[in-house]
Amino acid sequence: MEYRVGEMVFNDWEIVREIGSGASGQVWEIVKKDHDISISSALKVIHVPKDPSLKRTLYGDGMDERSITTFFQDMVDDLTDEIKIMTDMKGFPHIVNCEDYKVIRYENEIQWDILIRMELLMPIQAYIQENAISEADVLRMSRELVQTLELFESKGIIHRDIKPDNIFVDNYGNFKIGDFGIARICDKASADLSKKGTENYMAPEVFHGKDYDHTVDIYSLGLVLYKLLNNNRLPFYPETGSYSEWDMQQALIDRLSGKKELPPPCAASEEFGKIVLRMCAHDPAERYQNAKEILEDLEQITGSKENIAGMAVAPETASGSSSSKSLDETRAMFQKDVFIYDAETVKKTSKTNITGNSIGKSTTTGTTPPLEKKEKKPETPPKKPEAKKEPKKEPVKEKKSDKKKVILQGLAGSAVAVAVLAYFLTNQTYTLAVEDGSGSGKYKGGQKVTVTAKDVDGSTFVKWEIDGKLSLTDEELSSQTISFKMPRHKIQLAALYDVNSHQVIINNGSGSGEYNVGEEITIVADDPAAGSEFAGWDVEEGTVYLEHADKQKTSFEMPDDELEITATYKTLSYELQVENGQGGGTYDFGKTVRITAQEKAGATFKGWVVKEGELELSEEEAASPELTISMPAADVVLAAEYDQNQHQVTINGGSGSGSYLVGETVTLVADEAGTGKEFTGWEVEEGAVSIQNANKQKASFEMPDGELVINAIFKDIDYKVSVNDGDGSGTYHYGDQVQVTAKDSNNGVPFSHWTIDKGTLEISDLTVQNLTFAMPAEEVAMTAHYAQEKFTLKVDGGKGSGMYDAGSTATITADETDASGVPFARWEVTEGSVTLENAESRETSFTMPSEKVSVKAVYEAGDRYSVMVFGGTGAGIYEEGEIVTVTATEEPGKKFNCWYISADGSETVENDNASFSFEMPATDLIITAMYDLE
Repeated sequence: MEYRVGEMVFNDWEIVREIGSGASGQVWEIVKKDHDISISSALKVIHVPKDPSLKRTLYGDGMDERSITTFFQDMVDDLTDEIKIMTDMKGFPHIVNCEDYKVIRYENEIQWDILIRMELLMPIQAYIQENAISEADVLRMSRELVQTLELFESKGIIHRDIKPDNIFVDNYGNFKIGDFGIARICDKASADLSKKGTENYMAPEVFHGKDYDHTVDIYSLGLVLYKLLNNNRLPFYPETGSYSEWDMQQALIDRLSGKKELPPPCAASEEFGKIVLRMCAHDPAERYQNAKEILEDLEQITGSKENIAGMAVAPETASGSSSSKSLDETRAMFQKDVFIYDAETVKKTSKTNITGNSIGKSTTTGTTPPLEKKEKKPETPPKKPEAKKEPKKEPVKEKKSDKKKVILQGLAGSAVAVAVLAYFLTNQTYTLAVEDGSGSGKYKGGQKVTVTAKDVDGSTFVKWEIDGKLSLTDEELSSQTISFKMPRHKIQLAALYDVNSHQVIINNGSGSGEYNVGEEITIVADDPAAGSEFAGWDVEEGTVYLEHADKQKTSFEMPDDELEITATYKTLSYELQVENGQGGGTYDFGKTVRITAQEKAGATFKGWVVKEGELELSEEEAASPELTISMPAADVVLAAEYDQNQHQVTINGGSGSGSYLVGETVTLVADEAGTGKEFTGWEVEEGAVSIQNANKQKASFEMPDGELVINAIFKDIDYKVSVNDGDGSGTYHYGDQVQVTAKDSNNGVPFSHWTIDKGTLEISDLTVQNLTFAMPAEEVAMTAHYAQEKFTLKVDGGKGSGMYDAGSTATITADETDASGVPFARWEVTEGSVTLENAESRETSFTMPSEKVSVKAVYEAGDRYSVMVFGGTGAGIYEEGEIVTVTATEEPGKKFNCWYISADGSETVENDNASFSFEMPATDLIITAMYDLE
């Protein structure tokens, strides 16, 4: 938001004029009017960020919007903390009062305005220009501001920026400290965080980045006092005459290095000078350690704890006097002359003259600091007190001219008349008033008088204008200094001036011409060319202060000097981003940049594509992997594009063969292993590639830049053959021919037969001593048996099959039911001469004959009947004679009564037991539960 004259702030305060602007913002005078009462305040407006280019700089440093917002929000928080310090100390007489403040946040923008309403005060520089300043004034200032440092110490505050720019004077002449780091915080946001502007008053430990404490404020205040007591010059400046930028820098180096001892300020008394030098000690340990010590030493000079040299100007007392001490009183206090700043030199009222830079206009001496410009009066020396006289009788009142006439007539003809007239004419004084010059006073008639017109910046003396009778030649009237004999009457001289005019030359902009000194001149720089921006104004000839030298449109007050001012421009830098290549960076507009596309494995460069920005490329340039461009006036994103290579993949023993792009994921799946084999892994026969999970049947890889042949590897599974009491044990593969051999006898017992303990073998005759079989896909265990002759028992539908010695007992057990659920009925002998005594029993035994025996379990179903149950449980299919149980279901709101039982529904049998059992008859049944309502 732009703030202008006439706008309202804080609801009912109107902006009336701009006071000034600087690093920390603009300062306006604002007025509140109500019921014919007008109140003035100062308004400081701080923009955060103060320059939009700061945001662009932070974006260029890689910060995102969220980080930049946090960066400036922290600054706003710091500023409000500083404002809170001012409000907490409001009312202290030597601190600028903060009356109100407001923080304005702009929606959808990274922008704040901070408005601070403060006392409307006069800067110390303006005060000095309007008023005389003596050592007594500087003493009073030192006491008031040291009292402020004492307050800072009690609150743990370090100001760290005490300098003349931050010292003000109110309407009663009270000196006050302001700012509290506001300008310093604003400076932190700029890209240039140098100490320029404050280092002239900076303590050495701060400048050198060392640890520091509150004594840095004592040091800075000491330098302010030193300058005021040293012809307005800081330590080590040339004592007289003009000085150069080199002189200023050398003086700063000498002070900050501490290699030279500070000389005493030339216009200070010995006692006061010692205090100031100790405040400015290079070593913090040698300074005053607190404000209280300074105040005690200041009191030693005056012998009073009251404000030195009197309080500031206050309204007159009832007797018409004020509390300010006069020049004579101040001189008497210090037993020495006071010094006065005027436009030419710093002069003492004694004959000693000390030349130096002017810091103010000459006025009557004393400590009263009027802030409003008043009509200048002729200087008159202070009157000496008159001796007491006896009261005279009042004469008859007559006109003054008549009185003289009567006296002379009374003495006519007398010798006394001549003597009286001579005395009267010799001692009578007349007033000489000189406007804009020196020489005013009361003079005797015929006394020689010299008057000098003052030098007025920007103007040339023309002549004297006389009010009264005075004979001067034209040459004398046009002379800046003239001497004449005082006539015997009142006379007034006024110096007349012509305003100087000079030529202004503006290069690269408008505003050239001839202007009068003091005239407000506006200059405007030409619009910058593409790829550049306005950098600032450079004063090549003459001397002038441009407050907004960084603005394309600015203004200044015409100095008394010829001027040549040039608008300067700087080439802008833009960012070049190169994707998939080298050459990116930040380049000035028009800079020649070489760009190279990177080589990509598995891909072939296709061409350049401009993704962002404006950059013209020919077809030939776009197709070349090496490119040279001239940086345009815009950010550019340039990307190298590629075509992926494609190759064949052959998979043996699995799936996944095909043509693939380089970088594509290829999945391999091995075939199922054959009988007796197992998958062991993938083997790359041709090409080079890293396979993930290469030992798994399902694997994958990223397609390389080349043809591939990959084989699934299978191996035979090892199976173990264990032979007990025989030969042939070992490890075999599926399908191998395995030969096992039993011994002829075992301890004299002949071989009988083989048993298969593990595995499945298709062997027709297990009584053969030497067996040969094909290895199955499983482990095999065999045992050779040696015994009397054994015979085979085969059991169909049960257990008990095996080889039995003749005469041994064989036990057989039938399954409970066959596969369809039909129950066992009996055994049948299908081979051999065996009689089963318990043929209807599931488990029975018999004596093994000397022959092969086969038995069969026979399964038969009996008669079965159905039971239907309504209102209860127990329904099902039952065999005749089987026990059946039925139970009535409990029904809400009902009570069981009885059962109705019917075979075919033609007749009914009642039963009143809620649960009962019965033996299943050879007929179907229907059973129904009967209930009564409760």
